[in-house]
Amino acid sequence: MKTCDFEGAIICFHKCNTFFTKHKILNKYGSIISLNPLRYTYKELTLAKLAYSYSQKGDLDQAQEYLKECLALNPKDGLVVSTQHERSIE
Repeated sequence: MKTCDFEGAIICFHKCNTFFTKHKILNKYGSIISLNPLRYTYKELTLAKLAYSYSQKGDLDQAQEYLKECLALNPKDGLVVSTQHERSIE
């Protein structure tokens, strides 16, 4: 993403989303297995990255959909809640 290839990033993040949707156990316990305690699941992180990438491309409606999906997984997700609030202000 450093070269601003958001289209390429979106393709990769969609693959990650598919993987973690199929392999729910890895999504849920992956941070324990890798000994890297995360506050968010891999699927949440992937959805947030998809939302960011779509927003950078200017597709705010698609970005909003991924934020909503992420919020459905974790209603207390502070990043998504604050992003939703900022969008409603605009």
